[in-house]
Amino acid sequence: MKKEFKKNVGDKVWVMYNNRPLSCQISAINYGEFISSISFELEKFERYTVKFDDEYVDQFELKDIYDTKEDLIKSL
Repeated sequence: MKKEFKKNVGDKVWVMYNNRPLSCQISAINYGEFISSISFELEKFERYTVKFDDEYVDQFELKDIYDTKEDLIKSL
């Protein structure tokens, strides 16, 4: 089974980094599933690694990634 993601490696996106909007590119997607030791339910995680000027920036959840600067500013 192939996992489909809303964003793809290579997509240009906007994130907030160090209290400022930053245009960057998705360089990797980390996805996993595990059983929670507290609730004993299946938990899933999806993190997007982004780079700016070929330098690693950070990992973000999908809710923190925007297609345009305008969308990012509207979310504030």
